[in-house]
Amino acid sequence: MMHFFTFERKDHKGFTLIELLVAIAIIGILVAIVYVNFSEARKQSRDKVRMNQLEQLRVALELYKDKHERYPAMGCGVAWEVGTRVWAGPIGQTTMPWNDTCANYIIGINAGADFVPEFIDTLPIESSAGLPQGRGIYYATNNAGTEYKVLIHRSVEALFVDSLSHPYVRYPEGCVDLSGIPWPVMTDTYAVSSPGARCW
Repeated sequence: MMHFFTFERKDHKGFTLIELLVAIAIIGILVAIVYVNFSEARKQSRDKVRMNQLEQLRVALELYKDKHERYPAMGCGVAWEVGTRVWAGPIGQTTMPWNDTCANYIIGINAGADFVPEFIDTLPIESSAGLPQGRGIYYATNNAGTEYKVLIHRSVEALFVDSLSHPYVRYPEGCVDLSGIPWPVMTDTYAVSSPGARCW
């Protein structure tokens, strides 16, 4: 004689506490992974914008020089001083002893020789919120307008300068400080310059 065993089925109307905790933990891990990747992608994207801004400025400065036989002047009432490099930058950046800030930090040399908007639509600004002291975009030129340098100073977030041969290195190989010591690679700064200003 065969015996049939029947099991009573209990219908669950929800998840157990363990199932919910496991699901929440998995979702939390996935969110953390996505957030880290998205955050890194945003930093890299901002750095690419910075490189693009430098290239636009480089082209605009060279076009200005071709037309006016010199680079445009520094704005903000800043003037070149022999032995001291003074930099001009946009409003919103911290004013330091070595720089000043204003809306038009790169200006034409006289009336009818405007830099903005003839050669570039607008001057770039550093978009990172809450910039610490000394960080941002800076421009310098000598009084004769024969040399210039533009920095995006201590603002790089992800695509760091990793060697002296990097296209946007601040101090290329051969640049030394006042003591004759070679400058280290500034990994968080991008720069473009005329040949004579490469070590500024």
